[in-house]
Amino acid sequence: MSRKFLALLGAASLLLAVGIAMSAQAMLKTIVDFGSRTHGYIGPGDVNSGALAWYGMRAYSAAYAAAHGKAFNLKAGAPTKDITFLSNGNVDVATALVFEGVSGTASCTIAPGIGNTGTLTCASGSGTMATDGELFGSGVAAGTFVLPGFICTSYPCTLTNGIYPSQTVSSAVTVTSYNPGVVRIWYDQSGANSCSGPCDVGPINNNIFFISSCYKFNGRPCFYTDGAGYGGLTITSTSPPLTFSAFGERIGAYTTYGVMADLYNGSGDDETYWNNTANTVSNNYFTSTANDDVIHAMQFTYTATGASSIINIDGTETSNTTTVRNNSTHFYVGTDHTSFEMHNQLFAEVGLWGAAWSSTLRKNMCNNQSKYYLNTTPC
Repeated sequence: MSRKFLALLGAASLLLAVGIAMSAQAMLKTIVDFGSRTHGYIGPGDVNSGALAWYGMRAYSAAYAAAHGKAFNLKAGAPTKDITFLSNGNVDVATALVFEGVSGTASCTIAPGIGNTGTLTCASGSGTMATDGELFGSGVAAGTFVLPGFICTSYPCTLTNGIYPSQTVSSAVTVTSYNPGVVRIWYDQSGANSCSGPCDVGPINNNIFFISSCYKFNGRPCFYTDGAGYGGLTITSTSPPLTFSAFGERIGAYTTYGVMADLYNGSGDDETYWNNTANTVSNNYFTSTANDDVIHAMQFTYTATGASSIINIDGTETSNTTTVRNNSTHFYVGTDHTSFEMHNQLFAEVGLWGAAWSSTLRKNMCNNQSKYYLNTTPC
């Protein structure tokens, strides 16, 4: 065998080894870097498939994104329109905003208000600064919207503590207001057909509003809830172990129950909610700290009676024994069977899995959510 041939063989072996190492490194990077824009879209269904029902302001999986699956049905005035996903997993925000349409423009400044609110002062304008409408303008924070009960229909106009979030725009800028868009139907993306078909929730006609680029959500959309929830569905009989996963924050009504999701068996609930005390969430058995006005990745795992169930908030786990409900056949999103509803939440996703997640899986989902919406991996 010639030296030249041996040299070529050695070089080929080295390149193969380097290629394998680089492939392994890339694979590891993709696995760790959940939801990274540079490695292709990775949805929650790619982290853990098999959800019984799942709803979100991003695609459940790369496959659902590639198929341009439906995200939600949007209502702006009388018309409605299905909004779908782009192939990168994002909501088609441009189509949603065109459908909502502009309600008005005005020359305005913004000053901090009480708490997390702002005061909008408009010297002149046309049309309306619409209730629950999203506001855009140079220097205006992404995700700014008019709070319920406030509206400008003539000018000059001042909305004292009437917008979210608190901010300062000291020099007058042109502010554009969009008509509010109600998330009328939130489509189940899981494909599990757990409700004798998809567990689509809705329709409703008010109080859950689409925000195209939520404040502090890294340019991602969410919806704002003002005391509303989607009605109950009949779901295939479900018993623990199970896991709820959710992502969002509470921005008001800090001492009011704010339900994210609920399973009810006719006598009791396994549900996830903001508690009626500030800075806490609950699984209906025990509570965990989740600061208000902070965005959270939340995983709630329910195990069999007598075993430890777990609440994971941004990677921090709280556990306790529970007496869980069996054979639940009623499923609610944003409310429960007693009509406690979502209040003053910015909410992006919630899903139900019929399994008890391991600590590793809870961590992985937390990082996947946080990477997409916050561009961080805190868990």
